[in-house]
Amino acid sequence: MLLCQEQNKSFFDQLQNVEGLDLRDTRGLRHEVWVVLLSVTMAILSNTDGNLSSIHRYMVNHNTRILASINYSTHRPISHSELPNVLENVCLTVFEGILFSNFDVTLSIEERQWFALDGKDLKGSIETGHTRGEAIVQAVSYKDRVIQSQDYYSGLKESEAPTVRNILKDNNLKRQKTSMDALHCKPNTLESINEPRGVYLVGLKEN
Repeated sequence: MLLCQEQNKSFFDQLQNVEGLDLRDTRGLRHEVWVVLLSVTMAILSNTDGNLSSIHRYMVNHNTRILASINYSTHRPISHSELPNVLENVCLTVFEGILFSNFDVTLSIEERQWFALDGKDLKGSIETGHTRGEAIVQAVSYKDRVIQSQDYYSGLKESEAPTVRNILKDNNLKRQKTSMDALHCKPNTLESINEPRGVYLVGLKEN
C-alpha cells in the first residue's frame, strides 16, 4: 500500500494538519499523535490480529521504514506502555473522518450507533398466581430513543435470551454496538456478536 496517495492531501498530511485530533496537554509531548496513528493504521491494515501487543510489535519492526516513506526524521518508536495513553486521547470522530475518507470506508448512521437491548413484561399480562406473563424485547437507539426492532415471547414458556439472539441475527445488530443486562452474559450470545466483530457492553451481577 502506498502511503503517498495522489491526492490534494495525503492521509498522513491530513493527520498532521487536522485540528482537534490530539486531546493531550501539549506540554512535554514526546510523540506526535499523527505519527503514532499512521503506524497504528498501517499495523491494522497489515493483517495483525488487532491485539495491542501485535500492533506495537509491528510499529517497532517497521518504524524506520514508515518514517522514511514520509520523509520524517528518525525517531524512536513509542513504547508499549505509552501507546494506550496516546490512543485514549485521540478524538475518534476526527480520526474516523480522515480514515474513512481515505480508505473508502463508509459507515451508515445505524452502524455508528449504540443500541440497548432489554425485555419487559407487558402490563396486565401476568395472571393471578404467576410471576411472568407476555414480554417484549426491544432494541432501542441510544441516540434518538427510536425502536430499531422488537419481538415478543411468553415468559411462562420461553426465555428472553433466545429472543435477544433472534433480534441480533434478524436485524444484523450483531455487527453493531449493543448493550445488554447480566442475563445475556452467555457464551452463545456474546460469540454471535464477537464473530462478525460487533461490539457489546454487558452488565454483571455479584451472583
